[in-house]
Amino acid sequence: MKSLRSPLFALLLLMIVLLLIGIPLLSRGSPVPPVDDGRLIEFRSEKLGFRVSYPAAWQAFEDPRDVVGPGPTELHAVAFVPSPDSKALVLVYVQTLTTTQTLDEYANRQMLDLRANEAKAQFSDLKPLKVGDIDARSTSATVTSENPIRAVRLVCVLNGQRGYGLTYTGPSDGRYPTAFNAVVDSFAFLP
Repeated sequence: MKSLRSPLFALLLLMIVLLLIGIPLLSRGSPVPPVDDGRLIEFRSEKLGFRVSYPAAWQAFEDPRDVVGPGPTELHAVAFVPSPDSKALVLVYVQTLTTTQTLDEYANRQMLDLRANEAKAQFSDLKPLKVGDIDARSTSATVTSENPIRAVRLVCVLNGQRGYGLTYTGPSDGRYPTAFNAVVDSFAFLP
């Protein structure tokens, strides 16, 4: 029987582990207290083909070993971490696709993995949206079986043979979901 697992499944599992015990491993040095999530700075990667703006008080980690392993080739990620004690994580992962897929095919595959991984969460159906002028698909869920309640959101976009997943997991209200929305709103492909 062929497994339905994909890199998103592994990433989501890893995100949960990071939130529970691993985020302190990402921090290098003393945690920076969040001062102002409103002032945004730009992350740009020619290699990964995108740019986003994120809160200046957060730390960005390109291809963190805890997420993509050593020497990533087909799967890359950028982790944006407010602080280890925030219990929030924003990931932009970039997957080189081995087959030609439409946005709906790609997003549906990611959705299957989310539903399999987060069995206690009821994800919304995939919804079309625009990220700038880019067609995208989005889903979200609230995990009420955990204390505090945790939100999970995924936005999928395609650019040629690359699939991009912008993910958020963390508190269901407050400044972190708002900051994730700013990251999504600022997302753009590089020429």
